[in-house]
Amino acid sequence: MSSPKPSLRGFPRTSLRLTAAALCALLAAACSDNATSPSLVEPGSLNAKKGLPLVGGILASTGHLVSNKTKYSNSSTGSNATGRSGTAKLAASAIVATDGRAWLTVTTGDLEALAAAPGAIVHLQVKITGPDGDKLATLNFQDPGGLGGTGSLGSLILQLDGVPPGSTFRLQGNVRGIDGRRTDVVTVSGGFGLAAAIEARIHAPDEAVVNTPTVITGTVTELNGQVGSRADCVLYVDGVRVDVADGIWVDAGDAVTCAFTHTFTETGGHDVEIRLEDPSTGTTIIVGSFSSDTVQVIDPVSTSWTISAEERTVASSNWHWYDWLNPVTGARKDYSDFDIRQERTQTVAVTGMLTRNTSFPVAVVRVRYGSGGLTWDNDEWTGLVVTTGLNGAQCINRQVSPLGALFYLCSSGGNTSFGYSRFGGIVTYHSDGFSRTFDGAGVEDVFTWNDSYIEYQQGEQVRPWGNDVWMKISITDVLGTFTIDPVAQLTTRESTVQPRTESCEDTFPWWLDGGRIHACFASEVRESVRSGEGAG
Repeated sequence: MSSPKPSLRGFPRTSLRLTAAALCALLAAACSDNATSPSLVEPGSLNAKKGLPLVGGILASTGHLVSNKTKYSNSSTGSNATGRSGTAKLAASAIVATDGRAWLTVTTGDLEALAAAPGAIVHLQVKITGPDGDKLATLNFQDPGGLGGTGSLGSLILQLDGVPPGSTFRLQGNVRGIDGRRTDVVTVSGGFGLAAAIEARIHAPDEAVVNTPTVITGTVTELNGQVGSRADCVLYVDGVRVDVADGIWVDAGDAVTCAFTHTFTETGGHDVEIRLEDPSTGTTIIVGSFSSDTVQVIDPVSTSWTISAEERTVASSNWHWYDWLNPVTGARKDYSDFDIRQERTQTVAVTGMLTRNTSFPVAVVRVRYGSGGLTWDNDEWTGLVVTTGLNGAQCINRQVSPLGALFYLCSSGGNTSFGYSRFGGIVTYHSDGFSRTFDGAGVEDVFTWNDSYIEYQQGEQVRPWGNDVWMKISITDVLGTFTIDPVAQLTTRESTVQPRTESCEDTFPWWLDGGRIHACFASEVRESVRSGEGAG
């Protein structure tokens, strides 16, 4: 009995770009590009642990803003696999989707611009080794583009069934059309990574002032820990799309922040929701349920405040096991593995309201933050000058660099709203609305670094919390001083976000001579949350 051959997908150059973008979004794949260069920020300000740029000062300082198109880091399994011979190169990325299908992308150019690949791949050999070291297959493709000679494609996408996660590949490709008449032989080695799984968690204030900009944030986490992903991070209010951070990147196993700003024009309760959407199709990426909350929008009658604090630990468990049999050789194999990853984030959001406009410039702002009798932040700023944001609101802001946080104050229509947002992610992406309100430079689709890695080597500026989280904020202008002292008492809860799910599939790969692989995947996500709220 003949066995199905592996699928080799070649595309005309005119359709390659869309096809590649759709594939990367479908599998949440980590198509490669360069990580951020330190030259994009202030010279000499590098974090000792990971070489990450430090951020300080005013967000409007454009030297601190980096384009969303630039990846802050890329540690994805299966990404950045390249090889060279002469001036020719091959780049490859390998992903195993949750349905057990493996996708191997090979190009003579850039993995994020497949249609622009130079030259042609006229022969390709692919050797695949399982996670246990067993050689699974050697596949040979002659003239894989199917167009003959140097007319063959420089970019190829192969679908390979029955490749377990954790497998490795070794490619050897013959490339023409780059070094004159010479045929370059290029070798590339890499690994197959499990496709990304990303989820969003919203952090919204309980109350907001009508007709005044309000900061709402979301923490986006990659759960599988092997491959990063891009997505549009989108804010919906009452079911309407109102703000977006385009094309954000979250690296494997990381958590990043999306910072939004929205001005509510009507009092009452408003539903707010964060969704992750495919950058190429606009369809919603679903991992678990949407993250939503309700904001009560008021016309304040007195000075008031709200506080919310959350420390969240997410444990992601993945199981994989398979067995295969080759009926011709009699060879058989049983294999299983288990992986667990744990991510920890801390977020704090304080909002304050005052029933009068603020007189600018503001003379002094003092901010203190701490927990359990310990002070983790103690800042003082003087002479803060106003900028005019959307809807005519006058705003000031300062970034609290050691904590990846933001203090802001906006005055409009006889009311003042101010707040402190401590972002949980490794980087903070500025949405369109946030950039227009606070950055002051008219630059959109950018991110800033959260810089001081105190305890958690993966990112966030985690501090030990006691039984409460407290803040003290004092603001002085020519009309007087107003002060708030918000406190959130913390409680703990544990839950299963995604109960263990299991799926199995039989495939009949070419290299088993009619035999089959029986492969199973299982996953589970649990979380432990310490959180609290307060109002006064």
